[in-house]
Amino acid sequence: MKLWLTTFFPKLEPFYIDGDNNLLHQLESLGFQVYSKAQFVEIANQFVGEYGANYRHWSVSATASIVYLEADTLKDKWLQAKLFEHQVSLGRGQIFTFDWVRDISDDWLKRLKETHLACNDRIILTQGAWKLLPTEVKVKWILKWLEERVEPIAVLDVNCNNIPKRSEHVIKKHASTFPLASGANCFSAAAGSSLGSSEVIENWLNIEEFFDALKNEGLIKREEISRLTDSRRIRSHDVLVWENAEGSVIHAAYSVTDQILFNKMGQFWFQPWQYVNIDHVLDYAECLTNGGQIHIYRS
Repeated sequence: MKLWLTTFFPKLEPFYIDGDNNLLHQLESLGFQVYSKAQFVEIANQFVGEYGANYRHWSVSATASIVYLEADTLKDKWLQAKLFEHQVSLGRGQIFTFDWVRDISDDWLKRLKETHLACNDRIILTQGAWKLLPTEVKVKWILKWLEERVEPIAVLDVNCNNIPKRSEHVIKKHASTFPLASGANCFSAAAGSSLGSSEVIENWLNIEEFFDALKNEGLIKREEISRLTDSRRIRSHDVLVWENAEGSVIHAAYSVTDQILFNKMGQFWFQPWQYVNIDHVLDYAECLTNGGQIHIYRS
């Protein structure tokens, strides 16, 4: 929590503009650089990897332009208000309803309405506003925010007797915990569990590195699951790899038992490592129902 309190907001934030050339020109006239979404990924790749989900970056229209700035330093409050309002219409993240904020603090709702009103019933939280909040309000805010994102399907404890001791050790160390920063993903969780390596679990792996790790461990594709009724084929210490109908690898997990997986849903810090029942993730992203397969890798 101490770490989250200081890293929940970056100093500079992306503000999206689409269909409002006047607003765009005004910001350009103040010396702000304007980027397309593709350009923004190039100049702020680390930011997108760490905070992209917080701001719903991938949900905003691909045609939107981006201005990367510290909004609370804008001296023109009319321009600031216009910029805030525009974020609501584009579906940017870090925007909250009055009721959402009231549930945390009615007093701070009143204060934020005066300075960070985004539209009639929305508050935009910025880095500047975050710095003003007392610690107890920040803690409540983060916990409420996390509650909406953490998978509610976790199994809290599992008998790991049928997997190697090295795998059992690293899994018990990480299960039901959050990573310190974004990066660790489903592929690192699955490969690291099989290898018994905390270093692998805690760092990002791309697909090529993931399959290299399985190959080096002597794991090969043994079986396939193509129907929701085929989960009985899974054994302890298997690595499961989801492949959609187009042939793209979209997920991976490690089987602690024939029914329970060690799983991470994405690469962001607010997505914990968890034990989950196979039934809850078997049809991940509707993979099986849309013609995909799960490949089972084992030695």
